[in-house]
Amino acid sequence: MSGRPAVLALAATGLALMGGCGRDDPDEVLSQTARKLGQIRSGELSMRMSVDAGPGGGVGFALAGPFALPRSGGMPRARVTYTQIAGGRRASATLTSTGRRAFVTAGGRTRKLKAARARRLRLGKGGAGDRLRVGSWVRDPELADGPRLDGAETQRVTGRLDVRATARDLTRVSGALGPGDGGVLGRAGGRELERSVRRSSFELVTGKDDRLLRRLRIGIAMSLPGGRQARVRFALGVRRPNQPVTIPVPRG
Repeated sequence: MSGRPAVLALAATGLALMGGCGRDDPDEVLSQTARKLGQIRSGELSMRMSVDAGPGGGVGFALAGPFALPRSGGMPRARVTYTQIAGGRRASATLTSTGRRAFVTAGGRTRKLKAARARRLRLGKGGAGDRLRVGSWVRDPELADGPRLDGAETQRVTGRLDVRATARDLTRVSGALGPGDGGVLGRAGGRELERSVRRSSFELVTGKDDRLLRRLRIGIAMSLPGGRQARVRFALGVRRPNQPVTIPVPRG
């Protein structure tokens, strides 16, 4: 029986270690991912936002392509295609920036931007987290294992959408990139917006080790005055974050 205290001590130590190695806290996973948005310096971007609020079809925009941000401000390197969506119509243009020169390709023609217009592409010190504060978009988050993406293990956070916080950020993004009016989210007040929401969804996929955002998806179904229905969708993805990208000069 003399070994009994030692066995109890080992058991207590093992239980303490197990408690210390428990599952990650979903709120902390969200906070870490949000703080690291500004640390994503390169990769393959995909972004899409659409608002479907009538029989004419949805309106919105999409962005897709590789990018690499400069270390200390200046012009990024990128080849990003912007598509404006209006019902069944699509209009696209591709912006190519080598870091020193910029080109726009549309309608099968490529032209070089003049220096004054190219300078508008220069980036300041503000990070992506200033516009997309995804840590505040969800209530009661839940954490689970996510899919393996680009060879990395991920975790998935889901939960109830905080519609006010989400609308604030998405209206800002839509005003910068989308059709221009901020959509149904921007026109409704806080309480009115919450009362109009029938369903919502939130999903964020982040690297298990690096906490870099891989995928973000939200959906909002709303009831509008006059019995109209609206659906808002937003998706953001980054493949191969912080991996080298090649941006060739476009032909022509």
